[in-house]
Amino acid sequence: MVELVSPDAGRTEWRYDLVGNLRAKQTAELALRGQLIRYEYDYSAEVESARHFDSAKVDRYAEAMRKGTWDWSADKIIVDRSGSIISGHHRVLAAERAGVNIPENAIHRLNTVTPRPVYDWADIVGH
Repeated sequence: MVELVSPDAGRTEWRYDLVGNLRAKQTAELALRGQLIRYEYDYSAEVESARHFDSAKVDRYAEAMRKGTWDWSADKIIVDRSGSIISGHHRVLAAERAGVNIPENAIHRLNTVTPRPVYDWADIVGH
């Protein structure tokens, strides 16, 4: 992690993976909103996508999951054949924060690999 504190812009934090690729960035403004930007890379190490995560939303979801009031059947987490998350990133993060397992019936597995930007489980939970 690299951090810069500026009197004008506040605190900005950059997080890198083991090979030096930028994986996340959080500015002071994003931190106030409970958000950060995550960067995903294709196999040529080109930035494939950047995704905002709403920490407040993740915290709300996690609290419901901890209390046991989360409705796992309301909206399934969608995963393609390669195991990449297509939809449900905030729910995966929330389950990780809450320390709960995602029930198998809450996951919809596609039979194809998606051509659009996707996110690996480990990338979502920050491992």
